[in-house]
Amino acid sequence: MTRSTEPSGAHTESATEDFVCRAFRLDADGSWTCIRLVAIPIGSRSMQVLPGTKFVRGVRFMGVDIAAWLDRTCT
Repeated sequence: MTRSTEPSGAHTESATEDFVCRAFRLDADGSWTCIRLVAIPIGSRSMQVLPGTKFVRGVRFMGVDIAAWLDRTCT
């Protein structure tokens, strides 16, 4: 069984969610593009995302479908 990890702020800190959401733009094709440097806490780690980085639904990074998480959290 494969477990997916969600960013740790996903259910505990709306301020963190808002901060992360403001760092991304939802594109017309459904992908998310980072528009400013942001760190996303994932479990005990933190993922630095640089401006211009694009996330597409269904693609996992560090065990997390970031685009799907952004869809649920930011829309």
